Amino acid sequence: GYYTAIRKSFIFEENIDKVPAVELSNELKAQYKAENLFLRGYFYWMLLRQYGPFVKLTGTVSQNADYNQFPRAPFDTCVAFINEMMDAAAVGLPFVWSSSGNNGRATRGACLAVKAKVAQWAASPLWNGNPALAGFKNQDGTPLAPSAYDQNKWRIAASAAKAIIDSNHYKLFTNLDNGGTAFDPYASV
Repeated sequence: GYYTAIRKSFIFEENIDKVPAVELSNELKAQYKAENLFLRGYFYWMLLRQYGPFVKLTGTVSQNADYNQFPRAPFDTCVAFINEMMDAAAVGLPFVWSSSGNNGRATRGACLAVKAKVAQWAASPLWNGNPALAGFKNQDGTPLAPSAYDQNKWRIAASAAKAIIDSNHYKLFTNLDNGGTAFDPYASV
């Protein structure tokens, strides 16, 4: 269903500007576009988690298309693609919604969180130079997994996580928030 949702996000993007401004303000259109972009990036993140490198689509594809003509993108390309969408979406999203009726909506912090998780995934031994994935290639021979370990990916992951903390809009959870009497790092994860 992720590609179905991604397709719907492209259809939404192609049609949102056709709605007259008297029915939907330009400000609300911009907000919806940012939320739509967040969702598209999130669906790609779900694909990356579940299936690894994905087919990177940049627009709608005919339902009658030969899907074998679309190769997977290399893992690092997928990571960069998700990050680009999250960066673009974050510009149009608030850090926190002003009313409780907006619970669950995309925020700038959610964009930062997805970027942090994607960076952590990229730095992990699963995708960072895993020799078991050396033969994981497209039909044309393009390697889909990074062949060499890169220690710097952990710095990128740490910086992405720190960006959430440095935004000063979110509170770090500890076990004390759930009634604990003494701080416990393990229970605070």
